[in-house]
Amino acid sequence: MAESADKKYEELSNVVNTLNDKLKELEEKQSSERKKSFHFEQRLTEIGELFNSFVIRTEVYENETGSKNDTERIKNGIQDLLTKVKSLEDDVNVVTEKQTQIVSDLEKCNHQCRSFNVQLSGKIQALETRSQTQRAGFSAEISSGVTLNAGDVITQFGHVTCNVGGHFNPRTGELTVPTPGLYGVGLTVYKLAEKLVTIYIRRRHRTPDPGSSSGHVMPGTEKEVNVATVAINKSDTCGAAFVATELNPGDKLFLQIYRADKGLKFYCGSVFTCFQI
Repeated sequence: MAESADKKYEELSNVVNTLNDKLKELEEKQSSERKKSFHFEQRLTEIGELFNSFVIRTEVYENETGSKNDTERIKNGIQDLLTKVKSLEDDVNVVTEKQTQIVSDLEKCNHQCRSFNVQLSGKIQALETRSQTQRAGFSAEISSGVTLNAGDVITQFGHVTCNVGGHFNPRTGELTVPTPGLYGVGLTVYKLAEKLVTIYIRRRHRTPDPGSSSGHVMPGTEKEVNVATVAINKSDTCGAAFVATELNPGDKLFLQIYRADKGLKFYCGSVFTCFQI
């Protein structure tokens, strides 16, 4: 699940980066269009000043010489300039429309980015929470001095040093598997000398539904099997076992005494542990 959450986070982050790149591109385009608009406005100002100058010079020329031919030539030149001014005005209007569209696009992009960031933050938080709660791993020490008999399920755990996800219940001595996968399961036992004991690590499970992708199980298929065995004879004081096993959601792991001499007691350091690989 941690790998799945990391992959989803990476996909969402790539989408955000794409949106940020698009926003930057639009901002650069807007800046370029603004420069063009400013240039057009400068040209219009210059042309307007030239137009005024031509009008004044034409009036002066007519008053001084009374020449109509030169005046007509000047007026035609002014008309050409006016045509160019009109063309520039049209260009400015086009640029202005583009700027308006760019601003609108930027506002939409900003809104989408803010909205997506809010959604992304919520999804990331949900993924992190889900990843944390669906992880499984624990280590619990069997209470020192406890006396147990054949057939007993061990529920006396004096100290739980680790319980990631809270899936191990020390009151029942059971781990409830949250997610499917490969798990490492171990048991180390220290006992009183001259006492024989055999302990099973047991798995209670039901057959997974082949049509389900979420780990649902088929009703009425519950059964128990041995995962590992720790057998210690009378001459030894300790024994251990560690195995890797496939587990499914809803499976239960627990310890059960198969055989034990009367008066058997466990010593400090007897530990039951399991974690997802």
